[in-house]
Amino acid sequence: MMVFMSPSDTETASEEFADLASRISAACAEAIEFDRVLEMPEDSLGQALSSLIRLYAAKAQLGKLPPAFGRNSGIAVTDVAIGCTAMMEAADLSLFDLGAWQSLAGVGRRIQPRFAPGYRGNVNDPSSGSSDQ
Repeated sequence: MMVFMSPSDTETASEEFADLASRISAACAEAIEFDRVLEMPEDSLGQALSSLIRLYAAKAQLGKLPPAFGRNSGIAVTDVAIGCTAMMEAADLSLFDLGAWQSLAGVGRRIQPRFAPGYRGNVNDPSSGSSDQ
């Protein structure tokens, strides 16, 4: 069954999602700050995480790659490394397979503008701006 939403319903859903995200973020921060991480139900954490990853991936596939980390996230490189490693292990995804997928798919990559600082260009394309030939 398809559900059609009016613009006001969409705004309400968007506001509800933003409120829910703020509440989840606050609950996570509180659990970490007050050393209550082990009290958080693992199944609920997995449910929220998988739903958010699916939504993020859906946006990325539409070409609307949002910032991965929102305001006041306080996320560290170590958090990202641990989280990515755990998710890759849970999905049985090897680093080799991820690298192969990324080299073939344009989804989820931020395209660097030509001639931006650090742009290296395509060494096989003389018009790309690369001077490595």
